[in-house]
Amino acid sequence: MNRNELTSLNSNLDFQLGPNIGFARTNPIIFRAGSPVGIFWGAQTDGIYANWEEANASGLSNAAPGEIRYINNNIDLDSEGNPSAVQEINFDDYVQIGDPNPDFTFGITNNLNYGKWDLSILITGQKGGDIFWVDSWQLNGINNTRNVLKEAYDNSWRAPIAYVGGEDGQVIYDPTLDRTNGASEPAALVDTGARAIPSDRQVFDGSFVRLKNVNLGYTYSLKNGQNLRVYLSGRNLITITDYPGYDPEIQTYNRDPQRRGVDFGSYPGVRSYILGLKFNF
Repeated sequence: MNRNELTSLNSNLDFQLGPNIGFARTNPIIFRAGSPVGIFWGAQTDGIYANWEEANASGLSNAAPGEIRYINNNIDLDSEGNPSAVQEINFDDYVQIGDPNPDFTFGITNNLNYGKWDLSILITGQKGGDIFWVDSWQLNGINNTRNVLKEAYDNSWRAPIAYVGGEDGQVIYDPTLDRTNGASEPAALVDTGARAIPSDRQVFDGSFVRLKNVNLGYTYSLKNGQNLRVYLSGRNLITITDYPGYDPEIQTYNRDPQRRGVDFGSYPGVRSYILGLKFNF
């Protein structure tokens, strides 16, 4: 377990942004007095706008059906409770959206022997520890004009679909094709507009349990105290996690303490198998 809190910054600053991480228009890493080191800072979201009525009620300039519903925490209202002017989501609306510091990390190792057989097992993991998945901006069509994940397209908002049919040529509405309500992803557009702001849509739980290493061996006794060990080992065999990225054990900025918990297309851990022989002379 590792608990930390940033108590103060130079020049009595309230906060300081971390280094750049990639696509973000505003950096999502912040160092803030009174908070853990390197927390994620961005906009809160609340689903997708289903129609123009919902979008117009927000008072935001970029609000439209099929767009992400960002929460405006500093909205100005008139005497009737309506937005007083067209507004933007900016840094003043941001809140803490994640913390890369895990609740705890753990490891369990066992070394077992039975006769000439030996078995060692290593299990590692962590509870908590949020991950800011930079690639999700593009893979989920938030800041992308190219291909996206299939599930992002399948779950994207789509305008109501109607067609002309029947004997009198009337317009027929097919409710099975309506994806205006309940869509979890924004509309699939060539020009995605102003979606590329850091938000809780890029933050995911990094908890995992991993069967890190297994080594099974058998030792043959030879002459004059010599022996031969035959073994089979496997690495990164099983990983249990809800993280949708490639690997919860991210390596993108593993040597940079200012960018902990950021996954920017790091290569995943490789599952490997080794058959070996070990001689003792």
